[in-house]
Amino acid sequence: MRRLISSGIEVRSLPRLHAKVLLVDGWQVTLGSQNFTGYARRSRETSLAADTDLGASTFVRILTEWFDEAVPVDGGLADRLLQRLEQPMAHVREAIQDLVNSFGDVERSYRSEVVRRRFEEHLAQARLRSPTEALRAAASKSRFSAGQAVAWTHLDWVGSGEYRSLLVSRRDLDLTNWRSPDGSNVRLEHLKFYPALLGPDGRVAFVRVAESRITYVWRGVLWGATQRIGSRNLFLQATFLDGQEDGANVQVEFSWARGSRNAFALRVRFDGDAVLPVAEGHIIGHPYWPDVLRNTVMEAYEDAESWEGVLREIFAPVLNPSGFRNDKNADSFFPSGWLCIGLTKFLEQPVLLIRPRE
Repeated sequence: MRRLISSGIEVRSLPRLHAKVLLVDGWQVTLGSQNFTGYARRSRETSLAADTDLGASTFVRILTEWFDEAVPVDGGLADRLLQRLEQPMAHVREAIQDLVNSFGDVERSYRSEVVRRRFEEHLAQARLRSPTEALRAAASKSRFSAGQAVAWTHLDWVGSGEYRSLLVSRRDLDLTNWRSPDGSNVRLEHLKFYPALLGPDGRVAFVRVAESRITYVWRGVLWGATQRIGSRNLFLQATFLDGQEDGANVQVEFSWARGSRNAFALRVRFDGDAVLPVAEGHIIGHPYWPDVLRNTVMEAYEDAESWEGVLREIFAPVLNPSGFRNDKNADSFFPSGWLCIGLTKFLEQPVLLIRPRE
C-alpha cells in the first residue's frame, strides 16, 4: 500500500470490503476469489472477465458508490500501521506456521490411514481372486469377435522354418479387426505390440499383432518417460514376471532417474479386469529420499485418476519396443496346442486374452 501511494496511485479504505473486483475505465470488470497478491497468484483461485461493456449496469453503479464511500489513505497512515503491526505480526506469522504444520501433520496422517485401508482391501481382494477364474470371467464378459464366436490359433512354422508364429485357424479371421454387436468395434494397428494375458496362470506379454498371426513377444522392461505422480515427476518401469509364488505378473518400479535400479517397487497382478497389489511395496537399491519416494507413490495410489494414469502408461500399445529378452519369438511364450484368443478392454485400451482349449 505504501509503495502504491508513493507511486502516485490513489488508495482508499472501505470497512468490511471483501470483494475481489477490478473495474477499469468504468466499464471493464473482472470478478473472482483471487486476492491481488503474489501469494494468491500461486493459490487455486478463479476470476471471470466480462467481454461486454458493463458501464451502465447496476453492478458497476454499486462499485462506484463503494468507491465514493471509501476514505482516501495517505502514506502517513500506512507508516503508522506498519510500525504498529511489526511486532504483533511476527508472533502471528509464527503462530500461523505452527497451525499450518499441525494441520499438515493431521492431514498426512489421515491420508496415510486412508491409503493404508485401500491398499489392504486390494491386497485382500487379490488373495481371494483366482487368476484362472478372473481370466475366464474377463473372457466371458467380452463382446468382441474377430470373425467368429471363438477364434482359434496355434503355433506353426513360417517362412524358412526358422521360427514359429501363432497362426489363426481360418483365412477369414482377422486379429486386427474386432467387432462388437453394439458397434463399438476395435481396430488394432497392423504390426503394433499390444498387451496380452495368457491363461491359465495369467502371464503378461506385449505381442505383435498382424491380421493372421502373432509373431513376436516382448517381455522386457518398459522404460517410460517421466510420469506425473502426485506432486512429483517420477520415472516408472514395468517388468513382466513368470510363475511368481505370490501370484504377481507385473512389477512396477518408481525412481527419480531414467533407468535407475534404485527405486520403490510394487508387485501387482493384472487379470484383465483389475490390477491389484499382491505384496507390500518395498525399496530396492539405494534411492535418495526413499521415504519421500515411497510416500509419493502410496499417496498417488489413493487417487484413482492418478493411479489409472500410471496403469495406462504401463499397458499402452507400443510400436517399436526395445529391451527384448533373448527369446522374442512367439514359441518362447505360447504353449503348443490350440489356443482360444479374444479381446477385452482395460481402461479403454485393448488387451488380448489367450487361453488353452479347456
